[in-house]
Amino acid sequence: MAVTKERNSMGFEKLSLQAIDADIAAYLPKWQPEEQDKVDLLLTLSIAFSEPNQGINYFYVRVATPKVLLEKPAFLLTSRATLLIGYYDYKQLENEIKDIIARCDKGHYQHSCDALSQYFDWEYSNYA
Repeated sequence: MAVTKERNSMGFEKLSLQAIDADIAAYLPKWQPEEQDKVDLLLTLSIAFSEPNQGINYFYVRVATPKVLLEKPAFLLTSRATLLIGYYDYKQLENEIKDIIARCDKGHYQHSCDALSQYFDWEYSNYA
Protein backbone atom coordinates (compact mmCIF):
# COMPACT_ATOMS: atom_id res chain seq x y z
CA MET A 1 0.00 0.00 0.00
CA ALA A 2 1.33 3.42 -0.89
CA VAL A 3 1.84 6.11 1.70
CA THR A 4 -0.72 8.91 1.45
CA LYS A 5 0.98 12.22 0.63
CA GLU A 6 -1.99 14.56 1.27
CA ARG A 7 -1.52 16.99 4.11
CA ASN A 8 -4.01 17.54 6.88
CA SER A 9 -5.00 20.91 8.34
CA MET A 10 -2.01 20.86 10.73
CA GLY A 11 0.49 20.49 7.88
CA PHE A 12 1.45 16.87 8.55
CA GLU A 13 0.92 14.13 6.03
CA LYS A 14 -2.16 12.12 6.84
CA LEU A 15 -2.02 8.81 8.66
CA SER A 16 -1.74 5.91 6.27
CA LEU A 17 -2.35 2.20 6.47
CA GLN A 18 0.83 0.40 5.44
CA ALA A 19 -0.21 -3.22 5.98
CA ILE A 20 -2.86 -5.52 7.39
CA ASP A 21 -1.52 -8.81 8.74
CA ALA A 22 -3.32 -11.77 10.26
CA ASP A 23 -2.16 -14.76 12.24
CA ILE A 24 -3.97 -17.20 9.92
CA ALA A 25 -2.93 -16.04 6.47
CA ALA A 26 0.42 -15.20 4.96
CA TYR A 27 -1.25 -13.06 2.31
CA LEU A 28 -4.57 -11.82 3.65
CA PRO A 29 -5.88 -10.13 0.47
CA LYS A 30 -6.01 -13.54 -1.26
CA TRP A 31 -7.22 -15.56 1.75
CA GLN A 32 -10.80 -16.81 1.73
CA PRO A 33 -12.61 -18.41 4.68
CA GLU A 34 -14.47 -21.68 4.24
CA GLU A 35 -17.68 -19.76 4.98
CA GLN A 36 -17.96 -16.00 4.37
CA ASP A 37 -20.20 -15.53 7.42
CA LYS A 38 -17.95 -17.49 9.82
CA VAL A 39 -14.84 -15.40 10.40
CA ASP A 40 -12.81 -14.61 13.52
CA LEU A 41 -9.46 -12.95 12.84
CA LEU A 42 -6.91 -11.07 14.89
CA LEU A 43 -5.41 -8.36 12.68
CA THR A 44 -2.28 -6.30 13.11
CA LEU A 45 -2.53 -2.90 11.44
CA SER A 46 0.69 -1.09 10.55
CA ILE A 47 -0.17 2.61 10.53
CA ALA A 48 2.36 5.20 9.41
CA PHE A 49 2.78 8.58 11.01
CA SER A 50 4.74 11.18 9.11
CA GLU A 51 5.21 13.38 12.15
CA PRO A 52 8.96 13.48 12.92
CA ASN A 53 10.33 10.44 14.81
CA GLN A 54 7.03 8.54 14.91
CA GLY A 55 7.35 6.07 12.01
CA ILE A 56 4.96 3.09 12.06
CA ASN A 57 2.87 2.02 15.04
CA TYR A 58 1.00 -1.25 15.42
CA PHE A 59 -2.65 -1.49 16.30
CA TYR A 60 -4.56 -4.72 16.91
CA VAL A 61 -8.19 -5.48 16.18
CA ARG A 62 -10.38 -8.54 16.17
CA VAL A 63 -12.64 -8.93 13.15
CA ALA A 64 -15.51 -11.35 13.61
CA THR A 65 -18.94 -12.25 12.31
CA PRO A 66 -21.95 -12.63 14.61
CA LYS A 67 -22.32 -16.28 13.61
CA VAL A 68 -18.87 -17.16 14.99
CA LEU A 69 -19.33 -15.15 18.16
CA LEU A 70 -22.71 -16.75 18.91
CA GLU A 71 -21.22 -20.24 18.51
CA LYS A 72 -18.65 -19.61 21.26
CA PRO A 73 -19.66 -20.94 24.68
CA ALA A 74 -18.98 -17.71 26.54
CA PHE A 75 -20.98 -15.19 28.50
CA LEU A 76 -19.00 -12.19 27.20
CA LEU A 77 -18.95 -12.51 23.42
CA THR A 78 -16.56 -9.68 22.70
CA SER A 79 -14.91 -6.67 24.26
CA ARG A 80 -13.43 -3.51 22.75
CA ALA A 81 -11.17 -3.44 19.70
CA THR A 82 -13.54 -5.61 17.71
CA LEU A 83 -15.03 -4.93 14.30
CA LEU A 84 -18.24 -6.85 13.79
CA ILE A 85 -18.80 -7.72 10.13
CA GLY A 86 -21.71 -9.46 8.44
CA TYR A 87 -19.47 -11.42 6.08
CA TYR A 88 -15.86 -11.48 4.93
CA ASP A 89 -14.82 -9.30 2.02
CA TYR A 90 -11.17 -8.22 2.19
CA LYS A 91 -11.49 -5.14 -0.01
CA GLN A 92 -14.53 -3.87 1.88
CA LEU A 93 -12.82 -4.55 5.22
CA GLU A 94 -9.69 -2.71 4.09
CA ASN A 95 -11.79 0.28 2.98
CA GLU A 96 -13.65 0.38 6.31
CA ILE A 97 -10.36 0.31 8.22
CA LYS A 98 -8.97 3.12 6.02
CA ASP A 99 -12.13 5.16 6.70
CA ILE A 100 -11.68 4.72 10.45
CA ILE A 101 -8.03 5.76 10.18
CA ALA A 102 -8.98 8.86 8.17
CA ARG A 103 -11.57 9.87 10.80
CA CYS A 104 -8.93 9.46 13.52
CA ASP A 105 -6.36 11.75 11.89
CA LYS A 106 -6.20 14.65 14.33
CA GLY A 107 -3.09 16.32 12.92
CA HIS A 108 -0.99 15.40 15.93
CA TYR A 109 0.62 12.08 16.83
CA GLN A 110 -0.75 11.62 20.35
CA HIS A 111 -4.24 12.90 19.53
CA SER A 112 -4.42 10.59 16.51
CA CYS A 113 -3.26 7.60 18.57
CA ASP A 114 -5.87 8.36 21.22
CA ALA A 115 -8.56 8.47 18.54
CA LEU A 116 -7.34 5.24 16.92
CA SER A 117 -7.40 3.61 20.36
CA GLN A 118 -11.16 4.03 20.43
CA TYR A 119 -11.32 1.38 17.68
CA PHE A 120 -8.09 -0.60 17.97
CA ASP A 121 -5.65 -1.73 20.67
CA TRP A 122 -2.47 0.35 20.34
CA GLU A 123 0.88 -1.29 20.99
CA TYR A 124 1.66 1.50 23.51
CA SER A 125 -1.66 1.54 25.35
CA ASN A 126 -1.23 1.68 29.11
CA TYR A 127 2.48 2.39 28.86
CA ALA A 128 3.67 3.99 32.06
